[in-house]
Amino acid sequence: QLDIFDYFEFELDSNHTRLTYVYDEDLTPYVEWISRKNGTTAGGTTVQLVGSGFTQNSTVKLAGITCATRYEDIGSYRDQHLCDWDGVVCDGIGVSDDGTTITCLTNPWDYSGDAFDREVIVEVEGQGYALTADTVVWSYANLWSSTTTWGGNDPPVEGDSVVITYGEYIVLDISPPELVLLTIQGNLKFAHDVGDLALNCSYIVLHYGRLFVGTADEPFETYNAVITLVGNRDSYELPVYGAKTIAVRTAELFLHGRHRVSWTKLAETAGVGNTTLVLRDDTDWEIGDHIFVSSTEHQMLQAEECYITAVSSDGRVIEVSKPLIYEHWGAGWTSEDGLYDMDGYRASVGLLTRNVVVQGDHVYSKAEQFGSQIVFSTETNTEDNPLTGMLSNVEVRQAGQGLKLGKYPIHFHMVGNVSESYIKNCSVHHTFNRGITVHGVDNLLVEHNVIFDTRGHTIFTEDGTERFNTIRYNLVAVVRPIWSLLMVDQSPACFWIVNPTNDVYGNVAAGSSHYGFWFRALPEPDGVSGQANADAGLSRCPNWSELGKVEDNTAHSTGRHGMKVSNFFPVKDGYFCPTDAISEPATFKNFTSFKNRHMGIWGEFLVDVSFDTLHLADHTKSGIEFKYINGRSAKFATTLITNAVFVGNMYEEIFTPESEKCALR
Repeated sequence: QLDIFDYFEFELDSNHTRLTYVYDEDLTPYVEWISRKNGTTAGGTTVQLVGSGFTQNSTVKLAGITCATRYEDIGSYRDQHLCDWDGVVCDGIGVSDDGTTITCLTNPWDYSGDAFDREVIVEVEGQGYALTADTVVWSYANLWSSTTTWGGNDPPVEGDSVVITYGEYIVLDISPPELVLLTIQGNLKFAHDVGDLALNCSYIVLHYGRLFVGTADEPFETYNAVITLVGNRDSYELPVYGAKTIAVRTAELFLHGRHRVSWTKLAETAGVGNTTLVLRDDTDWEIGDHIFVSSTEHQMLQAEECYITAVSSDGRVIEVSKPLIYEHWGAGWTSEDGLYDMDGYRASVGLLTRNVVVQGDHVYSKAEQFGSQIVFSTETNTEDNPLTGMLSNVEVRQAGQGLKLGKYPIHFHMVGNVSESYIKNCSVHHTFNRGITVHGVDNLLVEHNVIFDTRGHTIFTEDGTERFNTIRYNLVAVVRPIWSLLMVDQSPACFWIVNPTNDVYGNVAAGSSHYGFWFRALPEPDGVSGQANADAGLSRCPNWSELGKVEDNTAHSTGRHGMKVSNFFPVKDGYFCPTDAISEPATFKNFTSFKNRHMGIWGEFLVDVSFDTLHLADHTKSGIEFKYINGRSAKFATTLITNAVFVGNMYEEIFTPESEKCALR
């Protein structure tokens, strides 16, 4: 029921002012579903619209172009009537007798405006325009398989290079032969409804273009999509982007696979010889999925890979393809008197399988440690979001290029504020050079990812200019050293943070040759972005920066320390190097660390840095240790260690000689 005075003006005492208007949903035509969401720009595509309230005189427009419901409305393509083209079916168009279905034939696109995700308009004679569901949209596109897309020629063959020009929209509906260079200035979208698709290229360059494998609202769910980058160390390299690459330059990359539960933890201990894992959370894992179970001992290489052979209806109990070689703790720890516990003392289980895959080829990637790259970089970083990268539920494997600085599996490189970009629920595994690199970037979201078996710092913030990024709920396991990158990569960390003003929380570092988390605040930015600041005469002080949200993190099974914090002196607005430094005390909160070969926490050269709610257990040397903290020139500086539980050995009796026991006072 409507108040008509909100919509019309009437003379005082008019008879109309005594009327009440009632909206009747049944009288309103409605478009609920469309049989397909794209068709060739040449026209001749049969489309069905399903809904209610249609009449025989209903008309349809897709992206502003008439979709013919009568023969006389059908147009021509290249001076030939559409009905005379092979494969075009002109029979059966019209409106069903019950008014629930419209079948129409598309006319050629007139190349006016944008053809992507445009409106669908149905006009019903005598009743106006139909309401349309939000999911009912239309795009004029050219099918990769169609000769009309290629000017009447056959689709590209092996060894070809292809340019998708500005304004063009192509749907990949077949798996083409291996290409050399694919340049996307327009739009390329993987079809959802044609089965598994594969795209093999040496180079994919997005230059002001867009590549879609699913979207956030409509992921690529039903089938598999695999992008394979091919090449070897002799391949020609593009400036900045290199070889064997997806290069995103002032462009948009959307990769969205079927949603999966990325990782969880054990609910029960899995002993040697077990083939059953009991998990803490419901999962959507399936038979054939590739998983790993992290180590819970001092040696990270007790992590084990396997495949799922059976799974319970709720996904909490799974059978795996081979008996476990090692024990993986899954029951937490509680002290004998029941006063203290460490719930985080349990193995993590990560899912590596995704249905959307970006990978290096099987010929050279492993043999030469020369895998694929996804590189986001552009000519300017002064504007917000100069490019967009949205990756969710994507598997990246056989990626990164050993011996080459800057050639990483997923690499955001010097693009400034990227608040519209993210890496979520992805798996990155068996790589040759890092995992996810955040370089000269602000406001990137990195969450719920699984990264396994990598080399060098794995989730890596590079120069010290990176701020306000959110790195949360990620699982990183089995990080190996590498001797061909930076010196510090010879002692890598699962998480390497060189500017404290980032949010790092809810993460698990489940095995590294050296460190779980390394907060190494630099006195000034280094690398490319540091040089850019110096050239511009800008002074920046990462080691004076305020601490972001750093809490609820866990580290275990590393060769050195669970967490290393060094050279950190937080002051208010410290990043901008104020002359009058006002202390801004920082607190690392709720950190769990166990079974690390040296210390739970190692701190050096710290001022006004505190630690609250610690659970530190089973470390070979000590739970926490500091060197040079709150020195003589740090007036009134304070470090507090509060709410901490230290456990020398959780499950084995410890003999301590009388001479080494602390005196009780």
